[in-house]
Amino acid sequence: MGVTLGLDWHTAHLLQDMRTWFQDWQWTEGLHWLNQQTKSNPEYSQALQQGPVQAAHTSSRVGGFKVLPETRATSIFTKVTFASTEPRQAKSEHSFNRQQLLRHLHAMSAASGRQLYTQSLLNILSRDCVDLVATTEKDNTTTSLYDLLKLRLARNSCLLQSGDALQPYLFVGVDLSGIQDFIYTVHPKGALKTLRGRSFYLQLVVVDFVNRVLQALDLPDFHQVYVGGGGAYLLLPNATQTLRTLHETIEEVNRWFLQELNGKLFLAVGWVEMDDAGFASADVWGSVARATGQQKGQRYFRELAFDSPFNPLEPREVHVNECDVCHSDEVPLHSVHSDDPTQTERQLCKICDSLEKIGGDLPRSVGLRLLPAGVSRADIEVCGRGYALIPKAKTDASLQTEKFSTESPREWHFASKEEDFYRYERLLEPPGYAKADEHGQFWTFEQLASNSKGAKKLGVLRMDVDNLGQIFARGMTAKNRNFANVSALSRELSRFFSEQLNLLCQQAAVQGKGQFHVVYAGGDDLFMVGSWHELAEFAPEIQRAFTHYTCDNKHITISGGLIVADYHVPLYHLAHWAGQAEEQAKDHGKNRFTLFYQSIPITQFSSGNRDTTDLTSYEGKEVRGDKDDTQFPLDVDWQTLEKVRTELLKPMMELDLPQAFVYFGRNYADLMDRNATHFAKFLYQVARLQIKKPQEQTWQAVKTKLVQRGYYSTWRVVFTWLALWTREAKEHAGW
Repeated sequence: MGVTLGLDWHTAHLLQDMRTWFQDWQWTEGLHWLNQQTKSNPEYSQALQQGPVQAAHTSSRVGGFKVLPETRATSIFTKVTFASTEPRQAKSEHSFNRQQLLRHLHAMSAASGRQLYTQSLLNILSRDCVDLVATTEKDNTTTSLYDLLKLRLARNSCLLQSGDALQPYLFVGVDLSGIQDFIYTVHPKGALKTLRGRSFYLQLVVVDFVNRVLQALDLPDFHQVYVGGGGAYLLLPNATQTLRTLHETIEEVNRWFLQELNGKLFLAVGWVEMDDAGFASADVWGSVARATGQQKGQRYFRELAFDSPFNPLEPREVHVNECDVCHSDEVPLHSVHSDDPTQTERQLCKICDSLEKIGGDLPRSVGLRLLPAGVSRADIEVCGRGYALIPKAKTDASLQTEKFSTESPREWHFASKEEDFYRYERLLEPPGYAKADEHGQFWTFEQLASNSKGAKKLGVLRMDVDNLGQIFARGMTAKNRNFANVSALSRELSRFFSEQLNLLCQQAAVQGKGQFHVVYAGGDDLFMVGSWHELAEFAPEIQRAFTHYTCDNKHITISGGLIVADYHVPLYHLAHWAGQAEEQAKDHGKNRFTLFYQSIPITQFSSGNRDTTDLTSYEGKEVRGDKDDTQFPLDVDWQTLEKVRTELLKPMMELDLPQAFVYFGRNYADLMDRNATHFAKFLYQVARLQIKKPQEQTWQAVKTKLVQRGYYSTWRVVFTWLALWTREAKEHAGW
């Protein structure tokens, strides 16, 4: 059964491009679906006549294309070779499946009361056809079919408005700065809800800006080249109206940030003009990055200029108290009572209160709705525009309230399930996984720590992709490094952190694990908190999944850092220390993992009575971690870590090792760098240790491996892990 086509030229032309593809493949089933949508439909023919492709000069500028056979399907990650000649046979995890695509197309068509929208089709293609390869006739470059079809629509749309201009395209980069300070400065009470709300708010700020620009220019969503990870890229027509809209929107949003958020966030937007030849290479990506970086270097220069209508020196009302979260004293505050009777009330500003409430409501929501002007009771506001979460239950009472009583111009749905990609037009990255109890209440940081094995400590994990700048700058050969392929690589990398990570967390929960929260994940990095022992085990799983997702490409790796601390330590300290742990892994060769990062240099540990895994005692001191010349670092490469976990850690955890021996091994690993006699003492202690008879054979096997030279560098990791694992619940600060 067909669907009702609108009069949008781009919907008709996308179907026409799909027809060309299906005819090249002689795909009968695909052509049959297309005929169902277009046969005997006068609106389809009318829409084709309206499109810019009918103009001879426009079609010649965009050119034709050819889709390679599905046997040639390949992941974008296989194109990252750094000019290596090694043969690569790896396929993507989501290679092309004809029947899956056809099933999704029919499901979209059958959706009751729907029109066939361009963006809905593109959503399906982005999932099912990302590995299909197409070539362009003009320059013979190759890229993913999805990116080519989407780019053809955006280029034609730009040409429709820019006409015969030599540089008809404007490539725009958007970068939201101040993210870390905005996320991590939170009050320990209600921390998780606040973190989730703030992380979501950052995503919303970028989406709102992009939506404002496209709405003002009356442009479809396919002008978004990429949106995610606190940034966006747009391909817009190079016209006077576009430039005026960009300037006005940037000024409006940043002025709002300055007034309402005290300038903690800043939207840096830069752009470059493009001609048709610019799509054959990726040089324009570097140009727009430099333009955006220049704007970041002039943060609030325009808003704080002397001739600006906004006067930063104008007296502003100051209140006696400050917000317990953002510490602002220039906004009215109100009391917020906790559900926990043991907690005292807090004083929050309007924005922080809204963000905390949104963080708690996200798990019970399926998306977001932009409210019409004048409608009150918004869940959150961005620069004068109100948004409301869409609850999961359609019978939810909030659906009948004022904020849902009027037709909304725009909605976004979380891309959480397969059917979301063919049911909805506009999609958002789903909220990150969070451990909750049977009543749907998030575990607090205290609960995460108290449920840790051994030491009742909180683990904090940060990971991100290695050499990302070099991957984009030099990773692909000149033939493959074109505009569309860079876009595809950005999108697919971000998809791992925004989607695949959530799936990994859900699988862990099914297995009875999952005692952690994803605070932030997107772009090329992640930040998690949880029970320390689960994060220590989960980080290698993330690395293995990432390696598989990127087709075992040795040029695309990930590093990370894990720290262990008390749950009441301020989050900005934990984030900072975890970031430095991650940096240590990168400084020592990348594709590595730093575990149980220390907060002061090893040389300050002169005795065995100091807890070298607890950062709490060193709050406020400079974090320097390992000495550069240490033979016993806290970071190891992933392959060695997996070997150590299997051959040493797991057997040693099952042995009834004396706690004194574990502490001895951990402390001596700190001392052996400075005095060779400590090395001999340690080997002596290993040799003389006696284990109960039933475990003797296991201990002999472990001991043999432990004293092998190849394991020397892992001693600190092994014994620090064991010390935390065997530590009693009734612990004290010093050992």
